[in-house]
Amino acid sequence: MRAPILLLTCSLVSLPAAADLYKVGAVSDSACTHDSLQGALLSAFFNAGPDEIRLARNIGYVDERVQLINWSTAEALTIAGGYDNCADTTASSRTAVDGTADHPVIEMTGTNGGLLTLRRIAVEGSGRRGILVTGNNQVTLSASFVRSNADGGVRVSGDARLVVDVDSRIWNNTTGGGGGGIFCESTARVELSGAVGGIGTPNQAAVVGGGIYAAGDCETVLFDGSAVAYNQSRDGAGIAAAGDSLVLALGAAQGVVIEQNVATDRGGGVFGSESSEVYLFNTRVRNNHAAHAGGGLFATGDFAQLSMLRRSGACNPSGPATNGCSTLEGNALSDGREGAAAMVDAGASLYLYQTQIEGNSAALDSNSALEAQAIGSYLSLESVGFLGNTVGILVRLDDAAALVEFVSATGNGSAGNPNAIPLYLLGNSGATLRSSIFWPNGPISVAAGSSISEARCLIVSTTAGLPPWATVVSTTNPLFVAPASDLHIRPDSPAVDFCDGAPSPYPVMRDVDYEQRAADQPANPDGSPGVSGGRVDIGLDEVDGWLMVAGFETGDLYEWEDWSH
Repeated sequence: MRAPILLLTCSLVSLPAAADLYKVGAVSDSACTHDSLQGALLSAFFNAGPDEIRLARNIGYVDERVQLINWSTAEALTIAGGYDNCADTTASSRTAVDGTADHPVIEMTGTNGGLLTLRRIAVEGSGRRGILVTGNNQVTLSASFVRSNADGGVRVSGDARLVVDVDSRIWNNTTGGGGGGIFCESTARVELSGAVGGIGTPNQAAVVGGGIYAAGDCETVLFDGSAVAYNQSRDGAGIAAAGDSLVLALGAAQGVVIEQNVATDRGGGVFGSESSEVYLFNTRVRNNHAAHAGGGLFATGDFAQLSMLRRSGACNPSGPATNGCSTLEGNALSDGREGAAAMVDAGASLYLYQTQIEGNSAALDSNSALEAQAIGSYLSLESVGFLGNTVGILVRLDDAAALVEFVSATGNGSAGNPNAIPLYLLGNSGATLRSSIFWPNGPISVAAGSSISEARCLIVSTTAGLPPWATVVSTTNPLFVAPASDLHIRPDSPAVDFCDGAPSPYPVMRDVDYEQRAADQPANPDGSPGVSGGRVDIGLDEVDGWLMVAGFETGDLYEWEDWSH
């Protein structure tokens, strides 16, 4: 018979004792100290100091409910699995700890700053989520799984912290609300180095945030090499951010991957709502699907902000998934036309810098790669490439605004528009267009009531639709390195040294390879074609020149150089 459930409240007892190791396994195993997890927890409860409980696989751990209340920092607890028996000293695989229908498998609550590490444990089978951590406590998953739980995998609230290491995964959890894999709320923090979701074993949320749902003032950090993949939800199948939450992907050499997530409405990869902020550094948002809008990214509501940019040197956009590129690639809409790659509406903003938008597609011929709708909605593009997108329009605005500069685009189009329209403005929209290459391109479209405030330093195959006062416009072949696959320009490209730096401050960002702009090429006549004396290459690529941005290595937003407009 299973031992009774224990409510362990360490603040009530303080007995001086040394840290200890407890081994749980079969009664017949003479190397064991306990024959139940609950018994070992009781011993650890009365031991003042850090403790480790090792779980042997020669018994099962079924219908477990582990409640740790006010477990103090000084009494850090590790529950470790993967041992065949109690004499085994080498852990392998994982030990499953199965929960009950009505309670989380593991609860850590209280305000004593408790530290719990789960090492090689599979937390599974609960009807009320796998792990609940509240207060100012921390749970660390080390080579562990949280899987096959109802009402979500992990819920983190208060000032609590969840740390998921590179060998851990949260998958196959479901909820009728938000946060199938992880639900983070209040001022809690999630640190992810492992994976959320998996092939054939997605986390599923009926409403929002199939993989991760960050609400309130939650801070969620995705470290280099982490992945949010194969999750499902109505909105934000991969990640959803709401309230004043912050989601920060800190990809580096390996990058962060958000892929193969499926939304039945909006935001296949990432969904941001009012006042939330999402920053994706060196992140590949790829092969996500949404039914209606924002195949890769979607944001809605005042002050909601999505940003993609880079924080390291050269990348290979055609290379493997694990590299330092920033890409929106292969995302799709199955039943819509609004933002195959990304969309913002209702006052939200999207900032795309040093990012390649490639191979995105939508169901309708009048589809767009990027879309902004409603007053206050805003797109900002700099050092961005559009390559091989099956869309009729690259950027469409409806009562919205956009800044489009240092963009390179080729090979985009649909059946009805074989050469995609660079800009399509409806309602009372406004756009700035400069220092960009569209080759080949369809005609720009500006409806009555909309306007382009600046059109300068452009290479296009056709000038149709450009304002008659557009300045420094060439129809010379830009000489991409490889138009079918590489939007870098050749050293002899007419786009080299094509423009000057006006108006100031301009440009703000470095190019797609993280090289500084305005690197003069003596072999090329400055501004011929282009602005006389020009030294700034147009399009996403500046030939040569490189300078790191100070402060990125700190991970502190306030120490980074200002990269916003």
